[in-house]
Amino acid sequence: MKKGLLFIAIMTIGMASNYVNAQGLFVKLNTGYSLSTNNSGNYYNTTYTEDGFTRELVNRSLSTGLNFGGSVGYMFNANLGFELGLSWLKSTTSTALYEDTVFGDTGQEELFSSMLRIAPSFVLIADMIKLNPYARFGIVLGSGKITEGGGYSYEGGKKSLKASNAEFDNMYEFEYSGGLAFGFSGSIGVLYGFSEKLSFFGEVNFSNMSYSPEKGKLTKAIEDGLDILDELSIRDKEVVFVDKLTYNWEQIQPEDEPSKQLKRSFPLGNYGVNFGIRIGL
Repeated sequence: MKKGLLFIAIMTIGMASNYVNAQGLFVKLNTGYSLSTNNSGNYYNTTYTEDGFTRELVNRSLSTGLNFGGSVGYMFNANLGFELGLSWLKSTTSTALYEDTVFGDTGQEELFSSMLRIAPSFVLIADMIKLNPYARFGIVLGSGKITEGGGYSYEGGKKSLKASNAEFDNMYEFEYSGGLAFGFSGSIGVLYGFSEKLSFFGEVNFSNMSYSPEKGKLTKAIEDGLDILDELSIRDKEVVFVDKLTYNWEQIQPEDEPSKQLKRSFPLGNYGVNFGIRIGL
């Protein structure tokens, strides 16, 4: 009987301690890897031969890559809390190749993104002693840029456009920025407590964020091996994206103003895994 009462007392103290630890402020640090859920299409590997051509779809992903981040949160009680996350994602580079086996010409296009993301969300967590399953859901906002470049060579150069010794005769590179990416995010994970203040967590997460930049800027322009960027007008180097566009055939746009184009939407949805530590304050 005494042993039973002692066991109940220990369990009660442990659960009460867990309840106290589950409340109040906490911070988290994490890293992980994400995979894209979208293929924006219109991105191909193309090979021309004497008989015709072969075209292969390339997965143009802007949200696949490593991410690093952290968050600060507050538990209102043992089961419900709020969390404000901050993370940085730099995507892998999507590459599409062009080759003409008849004339020996080659080309290459590259696309990648870098994005700072803020994710306010609610947290639901189980009230257990050591192993605590949880779920988190909310919105995600992103600010960053998308880089799009291309190169063309008459002599078969195939090196990365980002390489300082890229062997392309003609090259260009645009950076798209401005505006906020928006979407919804969620995750399911498990917390494992090492001590009263320190826990380890692992989670599976997802988001459906998309991004429509407000402006673009030409950052690289090489023609026949010569840098011509400084020779171009503002109209040729800068662009503003708008919701509605009207052309006037008799009116030429001024060279000292950015050109206008319809907005482009880039999908940034992804799913992945995160691991990290949670520290109670």
